[in-house]
Amino acid sequence: EKIQRIVDSTEKQSVSLQLAMQRKTSAMTRAVAAAVTALAVIGHFQRGPLHLSADAYITSGLPPHKHQAWLKQMTSDICASPIGDLSPEMVSQCPQLMGAWAQNPYLSWSQQHQSPFSLTRGSSRVSSLDRHGKECAQVAEMLLKRLIDERRAGNADAIATTAAYNAVLDGWARSGEKGAAAQRAEQILIEMHDSYLAGDEHVQPDTQSFKSVMLAWAKAVDSEQDA
Repeated sequence: EKIQRIVDSTEKQSVSLQLAMQRKTSAMTRAVAAAVTALAVIGHFQRGPLHLSADAYITSGLPPHKHQAWLKQMTSDICASPIGDLSPEMVSQCPQLMGAWAQNPYLSWSQQHQSPFSLTRGSSRVSSLDRHGKECAQVAEMLLKRLIDERRAGNADAIATTAAYNAVLDGWARSGEKGAAAQRAEQILIEMHDSYLAGDEHVQPDTQSFKSVMLAWAKAVDSEQDA
């Protein structure tokens, strides 16, 4: 019996040690992954643009101002390039950048994911979604226009898709510009529909397109009722 107790105790210690090693390994893996992503982001400024998705800056673990600076630099690189000269990598980055701008990179992750209708009517607090909202929507729309101009210049890789348009619509719906945002979103939706009817099958409005425009108008009406 004494020998059996010793064996049982040894087995328990072994299991505890294995679990501890697994937790330590998992923590080390997460730390290494974060470090690698952070180094890649920093390397963008040292060596120029990298083959890294635009969404990576959100989860890189760097401070918000670093995220914003990287996003601005990537956007500037694209807009500063002569029309017709965008590389396939830059073209593929455009929709990702548009989506990132639409979610307003000036906000923290928690602020981005709070409901825009979570504030009570008459509240003295200003919705965090209003901060820099117009600027972000305008940048997203600027990138969309660049894609369209690039296509017209003969770049076969540049295609303004429904998803790209939806990112811009989402940006205006989140912008906090009330009636002006709703009107602009509706204009873009009409442009999508007209382009689709003219033969551009890449820009057919979908459910998300209409949802974004309806959300923009809902916010506009809600803000009028609060006034």
